[in-house]
Amino acid sequence: DVVTAIDGCTNQILKTISILSGEHKGLCYYPPGRKVYCACPAGMIVLDCLVDTVTDTIPVGSYAYRVCYASADDKLYTANFNDRNLTVVDPRADTALATIPLPGAPMALCYNPKDNRLFCAAGSPSSALIMIDPATDSIVDTVGIPQSLYGRDVSYDPATDQVFCTSSNDIWPQKT
Repeated sequence: DVVTAIDGCTNQILKTISILSGEHKGLCYYPPGRKVYCACPAGMIVLDCLVDTVTDTIPVGSYAYRVCYASADDKLYTANFNDRNLTVVDPRADTALATIPLPGAPMALCYNPKDNRLFCAAGSPSSALIMIDPATDSIVDTVGIPQSLYGRDVSYDPATDQVFCTSSNDIWPQKT
């Protein structure tokens, strides 16, 4: 597998970076460190954007699926699908800090910088939109998704202060 660096102005491929970890699922840019984090089954791979190379692999939970940056607390979160938890990562040191257990398997993450909230769409066995406070790394609220549905993705709209969560058959908003 590879990560491809593309020039945003010219749309030209600059470099292809080999990642020998198998199926990678999510990317997240970390502005203060000029790094990109890649969630994969082998862990979270760290790419240095200045030299376009893999610099580290951070051990996280089983089948890391997505990664998201919470800017107010300068933390990264990895959704570990098989373990039904999130790993909290310090991006300055590239080390895991904590694990947050979840009621279901995490599929997607997004961050609301206005209210400093992390949102996680989770599925089986307990489908839900889970709200996490990055200051305390704790769950502050959970909104159930009908059991016949499975939380697949989540996105925050700052103009309306709504979080949108997709499921198998549905898109529904949740006011934050």
